[in-house]
Amino acid sequence: MLSLKNIEIKYQENAVIENLSLDFNEQETTVIVGPSGAGKSTLLRTLNLLNFPSQGEIKFGDYHLAFPKKYPKKMLNE
Repeated sequence: MLSLKNIEIKYQENAVIENLSLDFNEQETTVIVGPSGAGKSTLLRTLNLLNFPSQGEIKFGDYHLAFPKKYPKKMLNE
């Protein structure tokens, strides 16, 4: 399972995503819809760790990432 808790993503002082908590279960399909500028692409980039949240937690299997802590690139690549 992939779990997001209290994710916040900001660019400069503009909050793109605020206080987002979601669970993505195995064997399920999730669709992300919304108007232009709603943060869909930002969310997907965050799930791939191309963007890093300003705050919040990402849990995936045995991995638990709490932000804004910095992580070594080698660990993130795993």
